[in-house]
Amino acid sequence: MKVCNRCQMEKPLDQFYKNKSIKGGYLNQCKTCHYEYTKKYRATPEGKAIRQKEKQYPESKRRYKKSEKGKQSAKQYQRPKDRELARAAVSYAIKTGKLIRQPCEVCGKKSEAHHWSYLPEHRLDVKWLCRFHHNEEHRRLDQRKSWVISRRDGL
Repeated sequence: MKVCNRCQMEKPLDQFYKNKSIKGGYLNQCKTCHYEYTKKYRATPEGKAIRQKEKQYPESKRRYKKSEKGKQSAKQYQRPKDRELARAAVSYAIKTGKLIRQPCEVCGKKSEAHHWSYLPEHRLDVKWLCRFHHNEEHRRLDQRKSWVISRRDGL
């Protein structure tokens, strides 16, 4: 038995939708109340906009993304895990104050972090470069054979 947050009535668990993100494993509203809430929301402009987006993104595309071919296609656009972990480490270090964003080392403009290595022990060893000089640095490094080999090996 569970009490609905909207109607305040105690009902059996089969009257509630399952929801893993909630502690008890069930939604806090009974199915009847949730249906009424959803009905009202869909009548609002925001609800109508979401319904319109659902029409633009048909079920066939959702099925494709879940298929093996769709997963392979999406995988080719994902960044390597080590790069994402290094980026997240710098972001967290800036947020906590462990690392302070500096201006570009070349021109002094607003900068972004450039990792010379994505290994765990070097995640916070960064060079601060503006977008232009950061891209220039990657073009320069891509011309060096050793950099290309180390990137392919995942170092």
